[in-house]
Amino acid sequence: MHKKPSRLTRHDLLKGGLAVGGAAAALSLAGAAQASTSIEVVDTITDLKNLDPATAANNQFVFVSGFDQAGDGCGGAFYWRSGSRLPTSPGNTLNGVAMNSNDGSLNGHWLRHHEGPLHTRWAGIKPADNPSGFNLEGYGANNRARWNALNAFCARQLWDVLVSGKADVVANAIYVDPGIHDFANGTLNKSQGVPIIGAGPLVSVLRTNQGAGVFVQAGDPGDRLADSTLESAGDEVIAIGIIHFSKASTLGTGIAFDNTIRQSSLRRCWIEGFETNVDINAFGFEVEDCSIIQGYNFNLKVGPSTNSLNIEGNRIDRAISSSVGRLVQIEGGGGAVNIRIVRNELQSAERIALLIKDVATLEIRANQFEANNKDGAYHPDIWLEGVSLRNAIIDGNYFTATGRNGTTTSRAISIRSNVTANARCQISNNNVFGDFDRFIDVNSNVAMEIVEYNNVHNSTSAFPPNVVVKTFP
Repeated sequence: MHKKPSRLTRHDLLKGGLAVGGAAAALSLAGAAQASTSIEVVDTITDLKNLDPATAANNQFVFVSGFDQAGDGCGGAFYWRSGSRLPTSPGNTLNGVAMNSNDGSLNGHWLRHHEGPLHTRWAGIKPADNPSGFNLEGYGANNRARWNALNAFCARQLWDVLVSGKADVVANAIYVDPGIHDFANGTLNKSQGVPIIGAGPLVSVLRTNQGAGVFVQAGDPGDRLADSTLESAGDEVIAIGIIHFSKASTLGTGIAFDNTIRQSSLRRCWIEGFETNVDINAFGFEVEDCSIIQGYNFNLKVGPSTNSLNIEGNRIDRAISSSVGRLVQIEGGGGAVNIRIVRNELQSAERIALLIKDVATLEIRANQFEANNKDGAYHPDIWLEGVSLRNAIIDGNYFTATGRNGTTTSRAISIRSNVTANARCQISNNNVFGDFDRFIDVNSNVAMEIVEYNNVHNSTSAFPPNVVVKTFP
């Protein structure tokens, strides 16, 4: 039986009945109210789906007061589009945005009136009532399923735009509303080409109680979203926080990228409490202005065809594992070029701050390395290895306070044995303070050219005879 709606007059509407729906919806409905003296009102999304569309003419608005209950902050304006029901396959419908009627005999569907990215609240994803405690039984249990449904819908909209040039709802980005949003027992999917945008890294927060965060995928197996036409679509995660709540449980991935990702970025994000791994074949990948305070290491495994990776302006802090203990590890696969690590703060690694393997060209510039090698073993701030290294510039960095309290040997820069004679390394304008035994340590098997001019205090450099060392004023 269809639910009988209440009525909202034009006076009530303009007086503030649409506070939850937002200014854009209020303006749209105010315009609609000019042509009608009243508007239908129901309490929840379920009530809307049970509503007889005959009570509202085609393209007439209905106001829903909430998602699960009236006043829960997830309501808005909807209208009935007659003609056909939406396909029921994943991604074609989304509770709170685009829905069929619960009456299967009705041809048509309900659509939320909106413009721009899809807000998490519209899909019923709610912030925690108590930000200091993880909400497992309440919102946390529902939010993850609703997030993944929202992602699938955004991905479907992107595909429709690509193949047809238009869609009923142009919305292929997820906007994370302010608040700490709890997600229980699993991974949050993000299909390739679906940006995630927030109001700020400590304002819009995704929090999980499991060792899983955001997983960027090219599409579900067999889904047309895996088509190669999407490889050029940018993947952005902007201005949100991703926090692993239960530090006692197994640490997992904060951000993971799968398959070929082009022109992608993490910007102004806060990632905390994860073993944060990114495994990508990168074309123009950027990590900028983020705070990454993780449990183990930020591991970027970039493929041999990678032609641009930029890590700039980040604070990367605390790698606690005694077995790994690296803040940033970049594995280039033998052919990666244009790897830039610029203007970062890397501190408090249990062992190595920055480990670079098998990249061809590299720039490490204007970074601050502080209090690394905390376990006291022989580990440098910067470790370079791999036969594919051709050109490296290490310039204008600041090294201080190894964190080992002078108990064992430590280096600021270590160049390992499998770097070949074809490599050229410019190490210049660096400032070195603290308790390093040596500034630069080059393995005795290495034959390469090093151009050096630095400001070194209380430590020396060690170059084997087969290294050509040049200095410049």
